[in-house]
Amino acid sequence: SHRHITPHLPNFLNRYPEVEVRVQVSDRVVDLVDEGIDLAIRIAHLKDSSLIARRLAANHRSLVATPDYLEKNGTPEHPEDLMQHQLITYPPGNPLNDWHFLIDETERLIKAKGAISINNGDAILSTVLAGGGLTMTSSYMVGEHIKNQRLVSMKLNVNFESNLAPTWAQVGPKLASKIDLKSVLEDRTPPLDPPGPIYGNLD
Repeated sequence: SHRHITPHLPNFLNRYPEVEVRVQVSDRVVDLVDEGIDLAIRIAHLKDSSLIARRLAANHRSLVATPDYLEKNGTPEHPEDLMQHQLITYPPGNPLNDWHFLIDETERLIKAKGAISINNGDAILSTVLAGGGLTMTSSYMVGEHIKNQRLVSMKLNVNFESNLAPTWAQVGPKLASKIDLKSVLEDRTPPLDPPGPIYGNLD
C-alpha cells in the first residue's frame, strides 16, 4: 500500500474531489459487502464471485542482494549455488520459502532455509538492503531498489516459475453503481502490467 497506493491518493482526489478516501491496510481477507468496503486491492487467487474485478499485475518474483554482498561473497550462477550463500527467508513452513526455477523446461524447487528467518516481507527487505544476504521476493517490493542500483536482480541463467497469486482490484456493489469503473481501474500511474479484462457486469 505504501509503495503503490497511498503515494497516488493526492492525484486521485484531484481528479475525483467528491470522493472521501478511507484506507484500511490488512492481511486478512475482508468481505466487501458485509463490511461496506468499496474497493479492495488484493494479491490472491480470487474465488468465483458476483463482484467486479480486474487483474492489475502478475506477481513476479526476483532474487536479489546488494552489490556489496555480491562483491564480498560472489554472485550465484545456478540454483545449487544458493546453498553456499546467506539466505534470508520466512520462518520454516512458509510456502514463500518454496523457490521455483525452470531449468531446460523442467521445474526445480528449492526449499530455502535461511540463517535469518523473519515473518514480515518488509523486514526481510530491510535486512537484505543492510547487506545481510539474498532473498527471493515479489518484484513490486524491490523494483525501485533495483532501478536505483541498491539491489541486484540475479537471473542464474534460468527462468523463474511462480505460482504466486496476481494483484487484483475488486469492487463492491455500491461503488460500481456510482463511478466509471473502467476509467478508475485504468488510471494507474505508473502502469503495472497491460490492463487485464474486467470480470463482472459494469452496466
